[in-house]
Amino acid sequence: MLLPDIEWLTQHATSLHVPAEQFPYQRRLRKHLAALPSAHPLREYLTLLLEKQRGLRQQWFGGEMGCIALS
Repeated sequence: MLLPDIEWLTQHATSLHVPAEQFPYQRRLRKHLAALPSAHPLREYLTLLLEKQRGLRQQWFGGEMGCIALS
């Protein structure tokens, strides 16, 4: 999974880039977030999307990409 650095994403994410079409998936994502270990790096990304309702369209990703172990 390719994701921008969480600090960069936090600065550039906006509520304008969380389309209504994604809302039906949020329930499952919230369950996934709740099941992740507290130190899992994906938690920050899901929290930004689900709790703060902020996102970024894929074509806007810029800067360096980082690797995040998912398991």
